[in-house]
Amino acid sequence: SGSAGAADQILQAGMTFAPNITADLVYTLPESPTVGDVFFVKAGDISGASTELIVQTYAAQTIDNLSELRLESPFGANASGSFRIV
Repeated sequence: SGSAGAADQILQAGMTFAPNITADLVYTLPESPTVGDVFFVKAGDISGASTELIVQTYAAQTIDNLSELRLESPFGANASGSFRIV
């Protein structure tokens, strides 16, 4: 499964592609994921000196002990399984 999202959203398992980003964009991991869910986030072109694609966790969840990841480079990517950086 895959989706493209140019608006802030709750992520679903699978691939999410963020098209060209001209303003900060926030993706939030789900509140109650299923064990084994894997989330892939791929950024398109990120324009602007301070523009970021932010992947944040829900409440007290973490990604490798972080509450969020920030993709700042054009065409950056993150793959997360069980909210771990791969």
